[in-house]
Amino acid sequence: MGLLNNYKVKASSLTESIIAMVIIATCLSIAIMIYVRVLTSDKNIASYKAEQKVKELLFETSSKKEYTNEEYTYETFKIRKEVEELVKDGPYKVIFIVDAGHNKNKYQYIIE
Repeated sequence: MGLLNNYKVKASSLTESIIAMVIIATCLSIAIMIYVRVLTSDKNIASYKAEQKVKELLFETSSKKEYTNEEYTYETFKIRKEVEELVKDGPYKVIFIVDAGHNKNKYQYIIE
């Protein structure tokens, strides 16, 4: 203890406080950026449901061979099916346009 009384440490509380505030501000800004990215992700639940419904409609279209333009309306999204005949009595190009809130997705398939 006697040695510690003879040694004087300069107080640098202002510098330590500024460094601590910079570290806290950096961590807070990174956390806010991650939070905002999670909230504004590209796909919402309606988009995932619509994607699954498109797969069901594609299977139904190919199994029943219903190559007509149709529109389907659900609670949270709409699906529009457009069919183009590529070659006479040949393969068909089936396009599903999904409108789920502010997202619009387009799925294209070729069916023989």
